[in-house]
Amino acid sequence: MPDTVDEPYLEENNADALSDDTDASQHSAGGDPPRKRLRTQASASTSHRNGTQACKMNLAKIGGTSSEAASQPDRDDRFYLPAGDCLILVENTLFKVHRFILSRDSSAFEHMFSVSDQFMMEEGIDGVDQPHTTLYGESVEKFRLLLSILYALPAEIAHFSTSDADVPTLLTIAEMTNKYSFATTASWAIESLHVVFKEGTLTNQWNPTLCRSSLFRRIIEVALLCDHQELCDFAVNKWIERIYNRTANPLIAMAVADKYGLTKLQGVSYYVALIESGPQFELNEDTFGPPEPEDELSKEDAQQPIGLTPSQKSRLLSGFFALVNLWDRLRLSAPVFQRPDGCTYHAHGCLGTWQHTWYTVARSDSTAALPLADVVGRLKAMQDALNSDGDITFSLTPGCRRAAMASLKELIKRVENELAQYFQDLTLPKATSEEPTAAD
Repeated sequence: MPDTVDEPYLEENNADALSDDTDASQHSAGGDPPRKRLRTQASASTSHRNGTQACKMNLAKIGGTSSEAASQPDRDDRFYLPAGDCLILVENTLFKVHRFILSRDSSAFEHMFSVSDQFMMEEGIDGVDQPHTTLYGESVEKFRLLLSILYALPAEIAHFSTSDADVPTLLTIAEMTNKYSFATTASWAIESLHVVFKEGTLTNQWNPTLCRSSLFRRIIEVALLCDHQELCDFAVNKWIERIYNRTANPLIAMAVADKYGLTKLQGVSYYVALIESGPQFELNEDTFGPPEPEDELSKEDAQQPIGLTPSQKSRLLSGFFALVNLWDRLRLSAPVFQRPDGCTYHAHGCLGTWQHTWYTVARSDSTAALPLADVVGRLKAMQDALNSDGDITFSLTPGCRRAAMASLKELIKRVENELAQYFQDLTLPKATSEEPTAAD
């Protein structure tokens, strides 16, 4: 136990010892035999009480300092309950709540209570509340929000399932209940979040078609924390739609994808950033719509460095060359498809017409107008052109035409799913094994 914890008790004992030594030296100088200072029953009781209280303070504030012990915390306006029997100190705010509320649902507090009785409320000297439990590294706002859902009434809980649900509050509730192992409450919070977000009925700024990129980031983080893969996948797919539509800036998505290894989001965000960044790899904020309104979730994003990091620029550069090489291979060879039943002109007629038309459309002005590295954009442009091409319509049998267009659709899907493989940081050690790509 740190020395600073025992200071209040040690200082009092040292003062008594010093006084005894002084009395003894004075009597010795006068020739009288040294006598011990009489200790009254009241002083002994006070000393015992102070020592006990100091010991309790040591147990309750492991790692604390004497200055922290001397400061008087503020009582929370909402959750300092007169009938409470448990004191919790968060930052400089004291909460007085019910022990049975915190120990429900097999929470982490139940384990704390089982190993220590220092959570029980006692009245200290001069009305100072002690001992108490200090939650280090916790914020007052988040802990107050945790208590608000633990003490919530049914109508307050039901509000989180409506179209006016406060999504950031629900995210914090899911995070805090998961942190302190309120299993049932955490499961309810993350599932309620999944329902209101997936249904798309939110009428506020948290609707997935309108929200900021910071909300997608927060949802993905909490979904991964709570091990809710379905919510994470849904948020990733909605974010990808917004990035493709140029209504969400891919910079935040790039950082989130790199951090959590979300390959699908990583590929699309880097791909759109590459297409929109230009030859100097400079992203124009106006490309992705008007500036998004500020909110609480955007504060963390505002603290992030503006622009691309060296690693991101390296990925974009390698992605550019990889995608250009991919297009050079794809434009020369049409995707293959199996002969459908009933086609008797397949090998010499349908396949030859499909290959010739593919090569012609790949060299057309509408395809060449798109950026060279925009492989997905060029394939989709070819898909539109081939759907209306006369040779494909009249020279291929109906079965071959459907199979040919299905093979093109599958090729586009494969390229999109494998985009992350083309954006590799070549400054890092190369992987020992590589998976086949769409061009193989």
